[in-house]
Amino acid sequence: MGKPRSSSPVSSPMGELLVQRCGFDVGTPEDAIRALVSKLVATEGNHRDPQCYFAARRIDPKVAIVDDLPCDGVIEPKGHTFTDGFMMRLRSRQSEGRLRFTTAHEVCHTFFYELVPELKFRLHITDPLEERLCNIGAEEMLMPLARVKTEAQDMPVSLDSLAQLAEHFGVSPSAMLLRLRQARLWRYELAYWHRMVDGSFVLDRKMGGVKANWKMDSSILENVWEGRGKGSVSGVTTVYFERGAISAAERVYYQAKRQGGSVVTLWGRWKLAKREKAPQLFRTKRPRTGSRQ
Repeated sequence: MGKPRSSSPVSSPMGELLVQRCGFDVGTPEDAIRALVSKLVATEGNHRDPQCYFAARRIDPKVAIVDDLPCDGVIEPKGHTFTDGFMMRLRSRQSEGRLRFTTAHEVCHTFFYELVPELKFRLHITDPLEERLCNIGAEEMLMPLARVKTEAQDMPVSLDSLAQLAEHFGVSPSAMLLRLRQARLWRYELAYWHRMVDGSFVLDRKMGGVKANWKMDSSILENVWEGRGKGSVSGVTTVYFERGAISAAERVYYQAKRQGGSVVTLWGRWKLAKREKAPQLFRTKRPRTGSRQ
């Protein structure tokens, strides 16, 4: 069952058994699911569409699209063993990128049915670790780390680059940004701002970094909304948040662009040791391997 990322236990009986039975010399459940998915991708030909892995994972190609499904997706066994196969149901009205991620997530659940059948083929509660591992597996299936590094290594850090990479891998910009951060290629944060009826802006969602109700100079967002920057606007500003007695502020380099009914921003803090150099957002090419962003 697809769920958003959340905190989860370091391990569980499900995770421990996955490590023992995956067939690879790994020490963590995270490494186990990555290895299993990498083998699947290499064996089946590295497809962009996760449905191309259905046959190998014994999933019926007829996916049920359900309007009132209480979650993004669910995989259901047809019988009492892995070889009996599975049916998949997906919630309707998901974006294309989200639908692909949900599909890949559900494919990853079949590894647990195959390798830990004594726990999966009986009445059980949702295992938070399994859900997180299926998210990790979906990322590896849709955005193999080696390919991400190859595609992104010579691209400048920008909203346009992010959109191109997301299109290339067939995922959402949010998912792509998180994958680039995991690969330690980008150390930037992505935020979407919603314009209220009174003209003010509020943070709609944010990926990467500290989760808080960040605020940004409203004049920057207004200029982008009105198209005064002729596309994207770049500069230096301060982003901040207040949460009870806690407050924080960061001086960042940013790029902002209007996207439909939102303003999207990409920002990052430049390291003091590198402050004399131009920020990555303003470069035409990525710095050589080894330099920090």
